[in-house]
Amino acid sequence: RHCISLSYREIIRFAKDRLTADGRLAFILPADERLRVERELRSFSLFPFKVTGIRTTTRKKPSRIIVESSRTRAESVQEKDLSIMENGDFTAEYRKLTEDFYLYP
Repeated sequence: RHCISLSYREIIRFAKDRLTADGRLAFILPADERLRVERELRSFSLFPFKVTGIRTTTRKKPSRIIVESSRTRAESVQEKDLSIMENGDFTAEYRKLTEDFYLYP
């Protein structure tokens, strides 16, 4: 949503100037923006090390992704998917991840 007034490039440039040696930059993006953001990250010598696909259900393709990057080039990028719903209820993994933000019945 921030890309309405700021481009990925501007956000990455701002973060790169302020990241500590072990700092991280993370984006939550539409899944189809992954390659574009990874290209921008590399142009500022930042490298993805973890990518998490967010699926509404296990049967659907990820609609959002979380891309975490740092100044250190990873040997391989950790990739996993997180499903939000399963059988009409939130998954245990999603509940654990968001327990500090939501009250579940």
